[in-house]
Amino acid sequence: SFNINAGGLITISENRKHQLIVGGSHSYNRSYLVSDITSRLSLGYRLKWNENSSVAIALAPGISDMQYKLYHISASPSGNEIYFTEENHGRQFDMSVGAMFNWKTLYTGVSITHLNRPNVGAIPKELPPTINAQVGYKIPVSDHFVFPIAQVQYVDGFSSYQFMTNYVFKKDLFSLGLGYKSGGSLLLGASCELKGIRLGYNYSTVGNRLSGNS
Repeated sequence: SFNINAGGLITISENRKHQLIVGGSHSYNRSYLVSDITSRLSLGYRLKWNENSSVAIALAPGISDMQYKLYHISASPSGNEIYFTEENHGRQFDMSVGAMFNWKTLYTGVSITHLNRPNVGAIPKELPPTINAQVGYKIPVSDHFVFPIAQVQYVDGFSSYQFMTNYVFKKDLFSLGLGYKSGGSLLLGASCELKGIRLGYNYSTVGNRLSGNS
């Protein structure tokens, strides 16, 4: 799995309260038979009340390209089996939307992907919308922060949740995180900032009973 993201804010008023959100992302996820490539352009608006409070909403139109291989078996005149593959593409328009609100040290947001229910796969299947919601609150501890975050995902009648707590040193210089995801998965995370560049790492174990077969 490979993901790259970039974006920024463009101020459109003298008091800096109104801003445009411009961004893009590209993701590549590969399994044995299927490769899923998605490119998105994000366009949005942010209203900033003060240095610590704002609300934002954005649309993210994109193209999803589902590439898959079909394996066929046939017999040659000698009786031996011959294997060959057939590659196919399934490009579809894919729309997402998201909103975020923060007030002082409270953060909350929601996003919905696959709004237009694109059809993907070798046998086309409609992708149901996926709803993600999260909320987090930074609790000051001297010069540091304790930052608990809760996230919930809902798709096609199924839901999952995860909780993560980060300890942020010196406002935002370095952080360590520990969490739990439904199904028994353990979450670990860390980040640091070096001269304006932030580096982050997240790790998730697979704790359910199917982990040996995944």
